[in-house]
Amino acid sequence: MVVCSCNRDCGLYTTRQGENTGRRFYRCTRYKSLDGCDFFRWVDDAHHSSVDIKYQLFAMEERINRKFRRNELLLKMCVIVIVIQFILLLFKM
Repeated sequence: MVVCSCNRDCGLYTTRQGENTGRRFYRCTRYKSLDGCDFFRWVDDAHHSSVDIKYQLFAMEERINRKFRRNELLLKMCVIVIVIQFILLLFKM
C-alpha cells in the first residue's frame, strides 16, 4: 500500500478524461479536507520507485556485508599482530 505525506493509506483512482484517460494514480483520500495533503503519484511511477528501492536495498546490504567481512579480516590481523608481539616480548626477557 502507498502512504501519503500525512501518513494515511492512499486511495487508488483512475483518470477519466484528458490525455491520461484510464491511467491509474494514488492520491491522499483526504485531499479536499483541511487536514489532507496534496500527495499524488501515478501507479506506474510508484511501482518503478519501489522496484528501485528494492535494488538499492540489495546493493546497500551487499556493501555492508563486504565491509563487515573486511572488518572481520582486519580484526583477525590485529589479533595475530598482538599475539606475535606478545611472543616476541616473552622471548626478549
